[in-house]
Amino acid sequence: MGHLNRNTRANYYIREMSVAQIRESYVDYVEVAFLESARYYRLHKRTPSFKAFLDLLKAAQAEGGVLRITFASPDSDSIEEVSKPAKQI
Repeated sequence: MGHLNRNTRANYYIREMSVAQIRESYVDYVEVAFLESARYYRLHKRTPSFKAFLDLLKAAQAEGGVLRITFASPDSDSIEEVSKPAKQI
């Protein structure tokens, strides 16, 4: 968990992370904290599929599950995509 993987698409980066906190008190974005990082990340409301991504984050927080979080770069605080992790064989 929390390890950095290079995605095959463009120059995006993916981390598998566990949701610790979601702050919805901002106008243009939602802040998300993960157990694997001391910083806050932003899910912008203009992001395509914002509602679906937020629902996944909330469900993972409630269930204690891990999600795959896509960023534009390792230094980015902007969440590009949220998905369930690939099933392990």
